[in-house]
Amino acid sequence: MIKNKAPSFILGLFMTCSAQLSVEAASTQKENELKPRNKIQKMTKLNYDFKINASADAVWKIVGDLAACDQWVPGVTSTVLEGNNRTCTTVDGTEIKEVITLLYEEKRLFSYKQLQVPLPITASEGTFQVIEDGHQSRIIWNVKFSLLAPSTSKKLVPMIDGYYKQTLEHLKRSIENNNSVAMKEYVALIKAEGNPITRLPQEDQMKHIQKVGGFIEKMMKEGKMKAAEPLEMEGAVIHGKNGSFTDGPFVETKETIAGYYIITAHDLREAIDIVKADPRFEDATWEMEIRPVMKVEGIN
Repeated sequence: MIKNKAPSFILGLFMTCSAQLSVEAASTQKENELKPRNKIQKMTKLNYDFKINASADAVWKIVGDLAACDQWVPGVTSTVLEGNNRTCTTVDGTEIKEVITLLYEEKRLFSYKQLQVPLPITASEGTFQVIEDGHQSRIIWNVKFSLLAPSTSKKLVPMIDGYYKQTLEHLKRSIENNNSVAMKEYVALIKAEGNPITRLPQEDQMKHIQKVGGFIEKMMKEGKMKAAEPLEMEGAVIHGKNGSFTDGPFVETKETIAGYYIITAHDLREAIDIVKADPRFEDATWEMEIRPVMKVEGIN
């Protein structure tokens, strides 16, 4: 479950601006009723293509639960789903009534029509889909509606657009920070025969170190790596059995562990792709063993 804390902008949308614009729209609509209508009212369309750093299944698990809008839509405090009819109640007690017109689980898609909203609009409907995009997901959200009074367009459309954008930003932050969809940790053990860097020409050694350092910095900034440490080629070995210990010098073998990365990824495939991008493979022969960190209750 994700916590739903509505930004002040969203609360203002429902509690202040909607009332003012509704009065303005009602006045304009009354005037328009006295005039002959020569053309069909124009539909306003808003389209969003938004990326979230989580798998499509993880995102759909939240947004595909049609009875849980209050868990991710800012300003909504409760949701009731009865058949295809959904009622969302906002923080000030206003009800938004919708009918779900299509639910396609395999494509992670649903469509809806809004029958009652706290804004001066009509014929409001939309389609919401979550699609896989590599190791991320994309939300495709297309909405359209008619304004009761075209004169409110300059105020109302940017407001609604801002609401949808902040809803997506809120969903992104909630999912990416939520433990239920948190990425897994992997340890990549960096192995080599001796120290391959010393076998590079002198002028290339510093370039190699700078490239690897740049890669690590980039992965850290993107949240794909939590730690990266080289290891000295010396140390100690401890053997223990039945409470007795012996220790001795570290004996360098043909293959040694030169360092390690702690990687965060959605799955092993993504962890492998992250490691493959390491520029150390461009200049020398290295081997990396990637292992998922086992989570054991009471230990980590």
